[in-house]
Amino acid sequence: MAVAIAEAMSRSLRLGLDQDLLDFGTGTGLIALRLQPHVRKVFAFDTSAGMLRALGDKISRNRITNVELVQGMPSETMPKLPAVDMIVSSMALHHVRDTLGLARAFKTALRRGGQLAIADLDPEGGLFHSDHTDVMHDGFDRKELAGILVAAGFSDIEFRDAYDLEKPIADGTLLPFKIFLMTAQG
Repeated sequence: MAVAIAEAMSRSLRLGLDQDLLDFGTGTGLIALRLQPHVRKVFAFDTSAGMLRALGDKISRNRITNVELVQGMPSETMPKLPAVDMIVSSMALHHVRDTLGLARAFKTALRRGGQLAIADLDPEGGLFHSDHTDVMHDGFDRKELAGILVAAGFSDIEFRDAYDLEKPIADGTLLPFKIFLMTAQG
């Protein structure tokens, strides 16, 4: 899934070695590490110290020098980072309660004309996660999400299908889930 999403992002973004990128909700860096060879610098942002430790181990093992680990809460930590040319996020948005607040933080963190690429779930009825402890949204209606981004100041919003996933639910039944890639300009 991460390979397909990173490839969809690569096709949709104007990556370049003069570009800085923020990977929001980076986790163990599945997207960040696929995009880092194509940009000047990656800020790998996550709220979880454990995830970032795992990513740090990968960075050390592979002697990667252009990825900076950033831990914190978006509202507190993102304003302290330098502006970036693009922000990507994969399968993290449904864990964020205040999507408009985050979209506004993204807009502020982007350089003028910066690019945003978010991969997440179409509405899925609450079946994707077996534990809903930190799940704030059961997927996103594309039109509603576009409205949130417009309200935050983004334009040129486009959606495309990024990945189709079959995943077993609690009773073992395989259910299909669709992951979209949304791109926008800041």
